[in-house]
Amino acid sequence: MLFPLRKQISNILTGNALGSQISFPITRDFFLDSIILEISGTVTTAAATAGPDGILGLVQNLTLQIADGASNRNQTQVSGPSAIQKSFTLTGAIDQATLNAHLIGMGTGTFLIRYPLFFKNPSLSDPVGSAFLLPLPRYNTNPVLTVTFGTQAQLDQNVSPTFAISAGISARVIFNKRQVDNIQFPTIESEFIENVVSYSASGAGQLYEMQVPGTYFMFGLRGYTGAAAAVAWADPTTTNGVLLMQILGNSLRQNLFRDLQFDNQMSSQDNWSATTTRSQTNGLFNGVGIYNFLHDGFGLEVGEVGSSLNANLLAGSGSRVQLLQDIAGSATTRVAYFWDRVFGDLSSLKMQFR
Repeated sequence: MLFPLRKQISNILTGNALGSQISFPITRDFFLDSIILEISGTVTTAAATAGPDGILGLVQNLTLQIADGASNRNQTQVSGPSAIQKSFTLTGAIDQATLNAHLIGMGTGTFLIRYPLFFKNPSLSDPVGSAFLLPLPRYNTNPVLTVTFGTQAQLDQNVSPTFAISAGISARVIFNKRQVDNIQFPTIESEFIENVVSYSASGAGQLYEMQVPGTYFMFGLRGYTGAAAAVAWADPTTTNGVLLMQILGNSLRQNLFRDLQFDNQMSSQDNWSATTTRSQTNGLFNGVGIYNFLHDGFGLEVGEVGSSLNANLLAGSGSRVQLLQDIAGSATTRVAYFWDRVFGDLSSLKMQFR
């Protein structure tokens, strides 16, 4: 690594109720590499009807707000499951405690779950990777990480929910920072955002447009139907039912949804599917597919960003990168889209051939 690690931990906040919200300010002493939110507790009454993300849905939202000198903005605004899924994309692994909690599900017993947020992308080797550290000393105020816990009704979707945690949820945050000795070290702005869209009717070629400007390192999809995580995309054995990503009518990626999952699973040890079935209630891999534009897979390392998806080409035209999807919609079908997008000129981070 270019810069030495400086690890800090927050105080433990105990007794947090379902549906509550807590915040952790971050001191601006060093550049920020990553954050690990750790929550724990004891389930005393099992869920009658587990929500689509199971016990991992305890964290409904993670928001990191920064003041970068030009404006106040949310650098991160995602659900807890999206944070875990992105972590799996980047590293190809899940920590054992979180995996155990997922396998135990919404039954009784103790749990410990970790939600990682990476700023320095583990897929990018140094020196390129360090360009995406968050330069905390340059901000106007201390950034704040806000955590929103799910309500009983979100976690247990039975008409008469029973899910309960004794003595509340305990939470702490691990801050992994880097001591950057050059305050002028160049960094690139980034964001990790989630957007949930409802699709009430089935149909071919339903359109989702990606945001401009910026460059995408990752773009993920997670489908839900009712109280279950499920494949929302029509995926027959014929040539119909494709996901088509395009720019101004030019095809970028064309695949069936199961092709996307195949790419994801073949790139690393998919330790989740090896230890549990992909039931509709496990809520993590069923109905999840991810486009990784850094290396087109999971858990691999690259030294530059030449394969990233550049959406800046369309910023002046009013057009956007489009994803056309054949969605098997119903009254309760929805898709969570989540992405890792960066801003600025990346030419210096790409290999130059002469």
